[in-house]
Amino acid sequence: MVPADAWAQVSGTWAPSRPPSEPQAAMVAGWGASRRPVIARRPGLLEPAGAVAVGLPLPPSLGKLRVALFLPLGTVSRRRAAVPLAEARASAPRDWHDTIAQLDLLGDATGLRPAVFGALLWQHLTGLPYLHSGSDLDLLWPVDEEAVLLALLNGLRRLDECAPMRLDGEILTPAGAVSWRELDLARFRGGSVLVKSLTRAELLPVERLYEGKQVLC
Repeated sequence: MVPADAWAQVSGTWAPSRPPSEPQAAMVAGWGASRRPVIARRPGLLEPAGAVAVGLPLPPSLGKLRVALFLPLGTVSRRRAAVPLAEARASAPRDWHDTIAQLDLLGDATGLRPAVFGALLWQHLTGLPYLHSGSDLDLLWPVDEEAVLLALLNGLRRLDECAPMRLDGEILTPAGAVSWRELDLARFRGGSVLVKSLTRAELLPVERLYEGKQVLC
């Protein structure tokens, strides 16, 4: 969270790069006053040294523009913990609720609790309309132990086949975050997967995701 009186110190850029419309500029200008959150992002090569790299997406009604911001050190007043799927359920469309219940059962079976990101997270935190008929359900599954990984991937693939939305998201491994779909494909084709963190994105062999142990066999 960024205090309202510190919002005037925020600078940034628009993506794609073009002058914002009046409604877009007004929403960004009022973001801090409304106590809405921003999200940490990977910094670019030319960004100010010592600044905190964050961003925010505007709702689809305002063009879904991504705004990359730089916060002076000391202006972040609070870090928010990841939002569990169970908490965000109230902000999801009603026809998603059965799939979310099934995902809760998958969490019970694997001992894992997913967090939300993407459109559902932003709608839940801001109250603004981010979800639409074509929205994905984006989930982050922290998986520290490889023992439950295959059960999780099998469960996600099964639920994705009958869900009213596309189940998207990432597995958070010790090496970084990996698309669950890409990791699932790696069960059959092997090779490398794209691993992302706040400092870099790189291709890594699957066997390096869990301390050199073979993950998918």
